[in-house]
Amino acid sequence: MTVALPLAQSLLACLEDSLTVNPPAQVCLRAGEFVNPQISTTEDECCSGLAWVRIVGTDPLILRGQEDLTFGCFNHMRATVLEMGVVRCMPTPDADTLVSCDQWTALTAQMEADHTAMEAALCCLRELVRGGTVPAITDVALYVGEYAPRGPDGRCLGATLAVRAEHGCSCGSGG
Repeated sequence: MTVALPLAQSLLACLEDSLTVNPPAQVCLRAGEFVNPQISTTEDECCSGLAWVRIVGTDPLILRGQEDLTFGCFNHMRATVLEMGVVRCMPTPDADTLVSCDQWTALTAQMEADHTAMEAALCCLRELVRGGTVPAITDVALYVGEYAPRGPDGRCLGATLAVRAEHGCSCGSGG
């Protein structure tokens, strides 16, 4: 098993525990290049609230002078990037009105509460890693990435926060 999935699952549990202000209806792992909230004729993930953790990718971490071309890992370090995200429904006024300043303020406050929850989830993950309770992980360094608003897209507005984890690879004794 790679380190990415246990890290993602642990971060997701931390995020779910941290989202205490108007928790989203869906909190789950998502796969793929990006996350698009689902919509059907009866459900709208954006308007019910969606939070996720996504494995963005894992790259070799090659230190200058440390190239290792042995069979297996090739080099013994990896950098995995995870993305946390939360989207919410934008206010939708009637055809003859605009979204009010009070509605924008409430949405901004919710987005800041979500940002605070994402930061708390990172602290939680750090403590799990330090405590040795994340499966398959023995040594990892965590780095906070960019917090980036997303949207508006349709009726969705939200943000993502990236975390970079530098760790050994999962090649048996090589790692």
